[in-house]
Amino acid sequence: MSPTDSRPRLAFLGGERMTGYGALLGRWRWRQAYGSGEKAVDVPADALAETIFAGRDVWLAVLNSGAVPLPGESAPAPEVGRIVVSSTVRSPPPQAHTLRELEETRMAAGPGGIGEEAAAILFRGADFPARPAESAAAYIQRLARDATVRAFHPGLAALVLDAAGEDRAEVTRLFPRPIRRLLDVGCAGGEAGGALKREMPELRVTG
Repeated sequence: MSPTDSRPRLAFLGGERMTGYGALLGRWRWRQAYGSGEKAVDVPADALAETIFAGRDVWLAVLNSGAVPLPGESAPAPEVGRIVVSSTVRSPPPQAHTLRELEETRMAAGPGGIGEEAAAILFRGADFPARPAESAAAYIQRLARDATVRAFHPGLAALVLDAAGEDRAEVTRLFPRPIRRLLDVGCAGGEAGGALKREMPELRVTG
């Protein structure tokens, strides 16, 4: 799908709630990788699927906009009656600390994303009619879980980052003790600050 006019329509599931910097950056990454701005739409999770995904358009529905799409050859339009589910890299290589380093690092993606764990799915709306009154969220999750029509292609792969709120022990163990103040500048600082705060309630975290 390298030609611009053959790119899929991008649908960000639950996109109307994406207001944070991380979510906005993630959406930009998906638009850069797979679709032009005018083809990207926010789809409320409770919207009627039949009013959005009907027709002959090929859709790339993004369930996890925080995942980082991996560069490379774009996945072609799916075969009739098939859905391409994003392959998954579970964690970044230890030497990659920035998006540029992630983009320049060769990572092997495996066909592990199904159901809610899939970062995105590629499908043709006309091949999969929505059920009566089916919500967009239920429709997309139903397609992603259907093993009978699921396929994988190396051109659709994403790095799924650690969930926010994890303690990040590999980071917190590097901090000297005791700590009275911590300036959070991002890049795992929030998770580390939260973990240290639980360990040391008197800690003041700024940022």
